[in-house]
Amino acid sequence: MRFCRLILILLFSAHGVAAQPVAEVKSPDHVAERQRFAQKLLDDYVKLALANSPTLSALRAKHASTRELVSPAGGLPDPMVGIMYQSMGPPWQPMPPMSMVQGEISQAIPGFGKRQARRNAAEAEANVRNADVDASKARIPAEVRSLFAQVYANDREQQALESASELLKLMVGAIAGQLASGRMDQEALAKADYERSKLREQLIDIKANREILVAKLNRVVARPEGTTVPQLEALPEVNVDFRQFDAGNLAQSSELRVQRAAITAASRRRESAETETNPNFLIGLAGGATTTGAPIFTLRFGMELPIWRSTKQEPLIRAARSDTEATESEYRAMQLKLRSESTELFARLKRDSDQIQLYRDAIIPSAFLTLNAARAAYTTGRADFATVIEDFRIWLEAQVGLSRRQADQLMTWAELKAISEHSH
Repeated sequence: MRFCRLILILLFSAHGVAAQPVAEVKSPDHVAERQRFAQKLLDDYVKLALANSPTLSALRAKHASTRELVSPAGGLPDPMVGIMYQSMGPPWQPMPPMSMVQGEISQAIPGFGKRQARRNAAEAEANVRNADVDASKARIPAEVRSLFAQVYANDREQQALESASELLKLMVGAIAGQLASGRMDQEALAKADYERSKLREQLIDIKANREILVAKLNRVVARPEGTTVPQLEALPEVNVDFRQFDAGNLAQSSELRVQRAAITAASRRRESAETETNPNFLIGLAGGATTTGAPIFTLRFGMELPIWRSTKQEPLIRAARSDTEATESEYRAMQLKLRSESTELFARLKRDSDQIQLYRDAIIPSAFLTLNAARAAYTTGRADFATVIEDFRIWLEAQVGLSRRQADQLMTWAELKAISEHSH
């Protein structure tokens, strides 16, 4: 953090401790360069996740599978062939006069509208799978961006804690020198040493948490275990245009597209079930000869009568209608859910933007001035060492708080983008 070196000078110059050189203040160009690097790195992670995701691969395979089922769903049943022998006398007297042998081929034909209805239902199921692919393509980038933001917040907190640890190390050295000269009691040294131990505890947790976050990011990006993520010094600039998040965009949400596709599929299944009450037909053609050699031709026509429709077709129709009503209700529930979530995320995004501005304009400068004032009061004997420690904690929390707010902003924006935009 850029204030760390300044505080080292301000805090210890009165004690005669040699402070480290002041760090170069980061220029706007340097900050912009770090943001561009973070943006490119994040874009690369998103592309890798979309290209390598096993979840997407599975959904695409399921879509391809259902797409292949469209044509068979509306196909004709396979024809049947057979051979018939007809005896005109008792069985124990084979081939009596007028007996005949003939071959036959027959074809079952589904009732009117059945083939198209079945094909429409299969097509609608394939569209549901395709919508699932789009929904996953919208969700994966949000997960990548969220983990990326968490790694950034973790790295910024680790940097702040490491800088604070160096600061306290100098503090302990200064106190030890004054303790040896009899100008300070043991309590100040014990408090400073305690703070150093607490910082080491937090650093252990922070480093372990980074390993966990990187492992999760590698899983989402589908990279080999152990692949490293560079230290993140900035996040991509989040250009928040609140006008882009409106009801029209929400209607194009991939999750709502899945629900609409499910409604269409349920309607097509209902239509297909309703056509099952139509009778099926059978056409057959046979040819052969009698024992005397006279040719014989037979034309067959049959019709399947759905006389058991009350216990067979009609329950299926009622089930399909109930399924349609259920998917329509689920769509309305999803609309309400997304509307509520988008309102919440919209409010959080505004809050994050306002909080970041507040941290930059007021909280961090005030924390810096508070710590500097405590240092000045301590060096003149107007404040005790506990006040310096307390103000040091406030300054540290301010540094970490800004990074967390920045991470929250990116995570909120990514989530809102995922539910309000259609992935092509």
